[in-house]
Amino acid sequence: MLESNLEAQTKNILNNHQYNAIRKLGKGGFGHVLLATKATSSATHYAIKCISKKKMIKDPKLKRFLIQEINTMAMLNHNNIVKLLKTFEESDWYFLVMEYCDMGNLFNYQLKLNNKIFNL
Repeated sequence: MLESNLEAQTKNILNNHQYNAIRKLGKGGFGHVLLATKATSSATHYAIKCISKKKMIKDPKLKRFLIQEINTMAMLNHNNIVKLLKTFEESDWYFLVMEYCDMGNLFNYQLKLNNKIFNL
């Protein structure tokens, strides 16, 4: 039940930032990822990573790693790499707004192809 409270909290914050959360895409040790659209248009979907500051506070290095991840993603511009579009934070959360890949992650996509090797 605690997880659903956290998801409800982040959905409310996203609403305040003009995003409509549709559903949870996944979760990890520091938060979860929500599928969302802009409140003004439902045409484009976004994957929004919601990272709990409370879970990161236990290890000060984690914030540094998050900043490195954000800086690296912000510099990357390639068709085969998910783009980081925007970041923002609230009192208890960091949010990373990213492109949404509707075919899932690379690992699961490769499984669907019966582990065929990619021709890059």
